[in-house]
Amino acid sequence: MMTTRLPEEFLAQIKDLLGSSEANMLAEALDQEPSVAIRTNTRKPCTLPQWAEAGKKVMWSVNGRYLDERPQFTFTPQLHAGGFYVQDASSMIHELILKQIAPEYPICYLDLCAAPGGKTTAAINMLAEGSLVVANEYVPMRSQILKENIQKWGYPNVIVTNSSVERLCKTPGLYDIIAIDAPCSGEGMMRKDEEARRQWSKSLVSECAALQWQIVCDSWDTLKQDGYLIYSTCTFNRQENEEMVDRICSELGAESIRLDIEENWGIQPGLDTSHHCYRFMQHHTRGEGLFVAVLRKTTEQKDWQPRKSKRPAKPPKLPTINWLSGNDWHFSEHNGTICAISHNHAPILDEISQCTKVIMAGIEVATVKGKDLIPQHGLALSTSLRSDAFPRVELDYPTAINYLQREAITLPDGSPRGFVIVCHESMPLGFVKNLGNRANNLYPQEWRIRTSLPK
Repeated sequence: MMTTRLPEEFLAQIKDLLGSSEANMLAEALDQEPSVAIRTNTRKPCTLPQWAEAGKKVMWSVNGRYLDERPQFTFTPQLHAGGFYVQDASSMIHELILKQIAPEYPICYLDLCAAPGGKTTAAINMLAEGSLVVANEYVPMRSQILKENIQKWGYPNVIVTNSSVERLCKTPGLYDIIAIDAPCSGEGMMRKDEEARRQWSKSLVSECAALQWQIVCDSWDTLKQDGYLIYSTCTFNRQENEEMVDRICSELGAESIRLDIEENWGIQPGLDTSHHCYRFMQHHTRGEGLFVAVLRKTTEQKDWQPRKSKRPAKPPKLPTINWLSGNDWHFSEHNGTICAISHNHAPILDEISQCTKVIMAGIEVATVKGKDLIPQHGLALSTSLRSDAFPRVELDYPTAINYLQREAITLPDGSPRGFVIVCHESMPLGFVKNLGNRANNLYPQEWRIRTSLPK
């Protein structure tokens, strides 16, 4: 339970917004325990723990389910393998949105405020195979968390960037869909976040609205004509929500899109607006506070075209790698690591690399050490890894946890030497190098479980 009381000015604001009776119900709901939910990875078959299988379905999500209580996720190997993602149920609406607006052919998708990765992985679930996803986070530390979660999800065609919106969006007409889960005053998080209660003020609301408008304006040209903007916040006030949608439509040129939503889901319409807007509030829906609207760009915009280079740069000589399924791969070197992405997306990767900081360029495949290729962790988790590229060894539960803690493990007698993928419940966890008498644990140091398994 929260120890910080709801701010009085905030309570007055929601009474003006909703009326006294409904505002009281919302305030009461904000003092209750939050719900817990997970969303499964459609591209990775996963045997869920029993506590997950028993959960009720999230009505607006194809792959989401509620949990009766919060388990110790840290000690669930399937989470580290990318089999599921822990996400608030309200945010899973992005699956429904993309199910309704995304075409059945590959597109370019941009998630501008992507960390920690929940909405990005939800998008990956719903986009056509072969789509390019660009996931950006401005804060460097959060961008590393984003990269970790994206790698675990295993989809190959993702570029992760650490950039300002202004620098990243210098490519007019590139993206079919842009998602902006905008930095906001956090009113919808007051049930689970003490800081959201402590920091709230009317001036913060105004500051956030100004930042949101700047982000939308800076990114507008990079959205294709007839492309979609998914605008969302985790707050309640109209200034950051309906008023922002009104302004985007009137000043930038857009129309709001109606979503097919069942009445019994409890999702509320926008307040005092003619546009299609959707509100999740804790006294109506089982999840945290969320506002979302889908806008179609109606202003003219030429589609992006790759630059024509007068002198094509000679590609660096890279070792031959045949660990990936198929042959439609463009290999490049980023930050000392050999990466692979679909040939179709290589020009876009090149364009993005010229204007901003790329911290992940598709699949991180290998590094070179002398004459040896050292496979990288992202390769083990990729859905594009050839099933016969490396031998695989199944680990029991205690050994899998030891591996994820980056402790020394012993493989079963007869395990092949060299690089081996270790698995639990048939899901790859990562690499070891089996030397015979011992196995070097190659799990990323920064990802390791830092606590001991409860007894």
